[in-house]
Amino acid sequence: MRLSKNLWVRAYRLLLFAYPRAVRRKFGADMADCFDDLRAGTRRRGRSAEINFVVRTLWDLPRSAIKAHAERFGWRRAPGPSHPNHPTRITHRNGLVMESVLQDVRFALRGFRKHPGFALLAVLSLALGVGANTTMISAVNGILWQELPVPEPDRLVRVYELRQGRYTSLSYPNFDDLREQADVFAGMFLHGLQVMGLRAEGQTQVVYGESVSASYFQVLGIEPALGRFFTAPESDDANAPPIVVISHSLWHRVFGADPDVVGRVVRINDEPMAVVGVAPEGFDGTKFALGMDAWIPAKIWARMAGWGNWTDARGSNYMKNVARLADGVSLLQAREAAATVAAMLSEEYPVTNRETTFAVFPETIPEPAAADLPNLIGLLAIAVSGLVLLVACANVASLLFARGAVRHREVGVRVALGAGRSRIVRQLLTESVVLALLGGAVGTALSYWTTEFVRMFFPNIPYRIAVETNPDAMVLGVAVVVSAGAAFAFGLLPAFQTTRPDVASVIKGDSGSASPLTRRGRMLNGVVVSMVALSFVTLLLSGLFTKSLDNVRETHPGFATDQRLLAAFEPGLAGASGREALSFFTELEGRVGNLPGVRAASFVSHVPLGGRTHDSRVYADDRTYEPEQLGSVAWRSSVMPGYFATIGTRVIRGREFNDGDHADVPRRVIINETLARRFWPDDDAVGKRLRYSRVPDNLTLEVVGVVEDGPYTNAGEAPQAAMFSPLAQVAFSHATLVVHGALDPVTLVSSIRDEARSIDPAVPMYDVKTMAEHLTGALWLFRMGAGLGSALGILALVLATAGLYGVMAFAVGQRARELGIRIALGANNQRVVMLVLRRGVVLAGTGIAIGAIMSLGLTGLLNSMLFDVEASDPVIFGGVVLGLGLVAFIASFVPAWGATRANPMESLRTE
Repeated sequence: MRLSKNLWVRAYRLLLFAYPRAVRRKFGADMADCFDDLRAGTRRRGRSAEINFVVRTLWDLPRSAIKAHAERFGWRRAPGPSHPNHPTRITHRNGLVMESVLQDVRFALRGFRKHPGFALLAVLSLALGVGANTTMISAVNGILWQELPVPEPDRLVRVYELRQGRYTSLSYPNFDDLREQADVFAGMFLHGLQVMGLRAEGQTQVVYGESVSASYFQVLGIEPALGRFFTAPESDDANAPPIVVISHSLWHRVFGADPDVVGRVVRINDEPMAVVGVAPEGFDGTKFALGMDAWIPAKIWARMAGWGNWTDARGSNYMKNVARLADGVSLLQAREAAATVAAMLSEEYPVTNRETTFAVFPETIPEPAAADLPNLIGLLAIAVSGLVLLVACANVASLLFARGAVRHREVGVRVALGAGRSRIVRQLLTESVVLALLGGAVGTALSYWTTEFVRMFFPNIPYRIAVETNPDAMVLGVAVVVSAGAAFAFGLLPAFQTTRPDVASVIKGDSGSASPLTRRGRMLNGVVVSMVALSFVTLLLSGLFTKSLDNVRETHPGFATDQRLLAAFEPGLAGASGREALSFFTELEGRVGNLPGVRAASFVSHVPLGGRTHDSRVYADDRTYEPEQLGSVAWRSSVMPGYFATIGTRVIRGREFNDGDHADVPRRVIINETLARRFWPDDDAVGKRLRYSRVPDNLTLEVVGVVEDGPYTNAGEAPQAAMFSPLAQVAFSHATLVVHGALDPVTLVSSIRDEARSIDPAVPMYDVKTMAEHLTGALWLFRMGAGLGSALGILALVLATAGLYGVMAFAVGQRARELGIRIALGANNQRVVMLVLRRGVVLAGTGIAIGAIMSLGLTGLLNSMLFDVEASDPVIFGGVVLGLGLVAFIASFVPAWGATRANPMESLRTE
């Protein structure tokens, strides 16, 4: 063995004479020593590995020597790219650029195969970061920022009436006047969400559609997939033959994509309607995030629904408005023109339009009262996922810094052999790009799975949710850009640092004694501190959103959620009138109330937090109002006797409705605490009267009870006025059955359906859910924020922990000689642990402090998005500090304790 060793070394020293004399004098001995060390290392893997290494090295050495001579005599003056002998010119001229790049890629892949642990950890870290960003961008784009699939969707706007700070839909007369007088709009239409009963095969199927004005499809600028759309005469005549346009989805689901569906007569709400067209594929209507299945002319629908002379009533706000801006008209110009028309109408119609203006918003804003909230939520979600990506990049950067220290000997040899710094930087950056592409590809593939995780937070509602959360072309493009940017972000600095070796010391093997306070050590410390700081911010945001969700859940909704079941019925879908519907509700309530396991049952027209809203402006009968004074807008619902006891709402004063509150007695009403305080703050509201007009008239409502407050339209909303009427006095053709069961009420579903069918098999039972499931519709935004925030926080914590552990393990490996000497000289375990642990604790503490300072700067932005919790909450701050500090301590302690387990003599022998 000794003979073969001397033979190989002698052969190598002999071949070194091929190099220029200056290179031999400066690096010859070091190169020979390095060759011998590398040969010995391969020897441990077997004789064949040693021979393979020696043969490849001796074969490559003459070519390197020739290159050294060429560089010494041909390009000593470093000619520019224009020089005919410049290597760049030669490479381009010979068409070898791609071959050179592929060579770098092959070299990088070989390096990854030799160090699979490093490659796997780096790719996995990047995949998690890129996957989190791709998933979040897909979700935000699909839920909050998705435009309608129509030509020039950015030209569409929504128009609202604004009175006393409250946004409402446009009444038909105001819509008509605005459409005629404002020349800033190329077209306008009204649309409203409607529940429809589609009769098919003897059963009534509940579908959701829109009642729309004549110009609906024309303003949107879409063409039918089959048939045609409405004409103006058909849409403007309430007595015209009923017609309907169905969605592409409904055409497939119900009609089996039958091409002869155009002209077929179907029954909707028990009225025959002719199908005149099929909407294009992918078009789901103009209701935010919901898929519509049918469109019926508004005036025909109004006749079917019994809206009366609604086109003349300026106080009847049945439908929402969408307009298309004329060419060259900006959003600001449209707002100014709409305000001018509103001022004219206020003077012309002071009774209905006093203090009323028109507000114009982009079509993508579903709730004008919180116009900036969707953008804030979306940007914050993307920002949090961006923090996770930065943590992942910092993790990979720390791995590259550590690997760069290990590769100092390799880089030193390459520099000694004449490799230029730019060439080595390019090779190292190629490795970073390969890592980024691999991580980006895995992360993008991962995002197709994680988008289903996002859908878990969607509310439990009966509507078809028309939201596409899978990555589209735009999102995939962003993923490519993010991956490419990450490659340079985490690879450039380690590459430059790695290409600055002290050639003599590195080749002699002295890198292991490098102090942690060197330039590389300081940069690595900075990366770790940044990683911990970003993790702190991410964990804090996660904690704040989780606390907001807990606060919303703990807020009493004004009703009980345990052992309650909801089931919607709408006899009107089967053609029943209001009185016929009331008879159905009364009989079904009695039958269900007598079922075994049922404690109580009652009906309500509008369930709180149910999505359907109905409100009116009311006035106190014992007050006198000036013309400029307005009453109070109150959320309204109609209920049957026993409703408040069934749903678990406390009656504070007065009584519930009873069988005596029927249609033949004076109108009665139950109000909530907010409305009672607003009108009679110092008096008992029971016995007082309300009216719907500022001028006293014959129609008054006697207050017979006051119930506790609760949210009615949105979870966490400010207290708002509410009033309840007897269903027998204010009838609706739709109502929801509330059942209080003795046990799990879900077991009663089949019995309730059987009882309903025995009364009228044509009346559908739909939207069946427990009260807890019902609340998901109101809490879904909080749940999504808390769920995704927690997932991203945990992900950031895992990445930071892995990065800190890897850095500390590397530091222990680099100090193996020093620690071995200390242990050999008698240092105890505690001393060694504290010596190693101190660095990790200092780095983590610095990162936590910086993260806390960064988080305090976000308080102003976050306070408006949180519920009943401050962005600077000390409990959450303290919890994040303690949690992250504990994890950092463990990640530092494990490598420190491992250092004490090593055999000092073995460590010294290895070094």
